[in-house]
Amino acid sequence: MSPKRILLVGHSSELGGNELFMTRLVPALADDDLEMVALLFEEGPFADLLRERGVEVHARPLPTDVVSAGRYAAGKVTTLGRLGPGVIRHAVGLAPWLAEQRIDVVWANTFKAMAIVSPAAKLRRIPLLWFLHDRITPDYLPRRLVGPMRAAFRQVPDAVVANSRSTADTVGGCPVTVVYPGLSADADRLRVEPVLPPVVGMLGRVSPTKGQLELVRALPDVLSAHPDARARIVGSPMFGAEGYLDEVRSEAERLGVATAIDWVGFTDDPRPELDRMTVCVHAATVAEPFGQVLTEAMARSVPIIATRGGGASEVVTPVGAEPRGELIEPGDAPGLRDALLRVLDDVPAAQRRADAVQPAAVAEYSLDNSVRTMREVLRALTSGGHHDRQR
Repeated sequence: MSPKRILLVGHSSELGGNELFMTRLVPALADDDLEMVALLFEEGPFADLLRERGVEVHARPLPTDVVSAGRYAAGKVTTLGRLGPGVIRHAVGLAPWLAEQRIDVVWANTFKAMAIVSPAAKLRRIPLLWFLHDRITPDYLPRRLVGPMRAAFRQVPDAVVANSRSTADTVGGCPVTVVYPGLSADADRLRVEPVLPPVVGMLGRVSPTKGQLELVRALPDVLSAHPDARARIVGSPMFGAEGYLDEVRSEAERLGVATAIDWVGFTDDPRPELDRMTVCVHAATVAEPFGQVLTEAMARSVPIIATRGGGASEVVTPVGAEPRGELIEPGDAPGLRDALLRVLDDVPAAQRRADAVQPAAVAEYSLDNSVRTMREVLRALTSGGHHDRQR
């Protein structure tokens, strides 16, 4: 019997946390029963990495302004009126293409992909999976979209998967399977000794929601107490956030801390950067759906500081276990300063905690666990029944 063809659909080929997880998960899902295929609405690094890892990738380009429209812009009536006709034309053309490709399950991996490919999947009566990587809440999405999005998740897909329990809980009244962004087999490393002189690191997309500005504002007092410390900001702006990067750099100059900051661009392999850090800061100003950098840091025995809420709280303060790092309030630069001082004032103690939590974190967030759960969902869909979704 031929393997079932599973189609991953994403709108962007830029590499963010979602896409990097997919480059690990999708190739690992392929076996004698499942053949993995991807459809993207632009060419780019994500498509290239999937191809390098043996995934059949198709590109059906959308207009650039559709691909790049952020979630707040997409919620405006004017944006929908301007971009809607082109999106509809693109969606209509997908139904015959799905039939030609003999697709057995459609896996929509972003909100835009859900909107574009779901009508075609329903028209062809192909089982439909939605993988939720974003929180459906008014602080994360335009308020006007929250109710319709939750209703759509209850009514449209045949199965729903989310990247954390926190994300799943935002759907509201819809059973969801949790598949954490699993760590690759070579992600872990037990640190022999702390990194000194201290390096305060932040790794992720440069964006107002990621907290680079808060880190810069926390640095003056940290550097006063620890003048040999440096900050290392790893990442680049996406989706029109270049102006925010300029703002962060200007603030660093104004506060007199710019010379203590190393500005590093995007990396698709976080391990070397994490290994340079004494502490990894995840300072999201809005509760994050998951926060992959936290599990990646824990796997490398790097002490962590994160903002409370969403998936970060789930990772840092697991039920029934001791906290795995420091938690602060979102947008709280003084709180971040105080947490950094607690870590840097006693680096050996912070390192001992990081070393202690590393084995459990590696086991809990392994890619094998993600693959096992995802295969259960996909095989249930290909067998003709709906997956029994359990939180």
